[in-house]
Amino acid sequence: MIEGSGRIADVLAYAWRFLHDDSKRAQGYTRGQLQDYIREVFPRDVRKEETLQGWDARIEDATQNILQIVVQKDSVSWLVIMSDGVN
Repeated sequence: MIEGSGRIADVLAYAWRFLHDDSKRAQGYTRGQLQDYIREVFPRDVRKEETLQGWDARIEDATQNILQIVVQKDSVSWLVIMSDGVN
């Protein structure tokens, strides 16, 4: 995946760092922040007749699925896109 490319790649990178990164930057990562990030990337469609509880349940399901994808430390690799190029 390419971190910095936006949307789901950044969510996956955040989740991987949340589980595996020991850096100072990642020490402050939380599950709640991951869920907020998922909400940002995939906003609720208010035109749909979905309760807030239903939306929260879908966010929890998405969080579980994303964490399952990145649970194996060596199963994900990525490039980091910075404003000045690829690092």
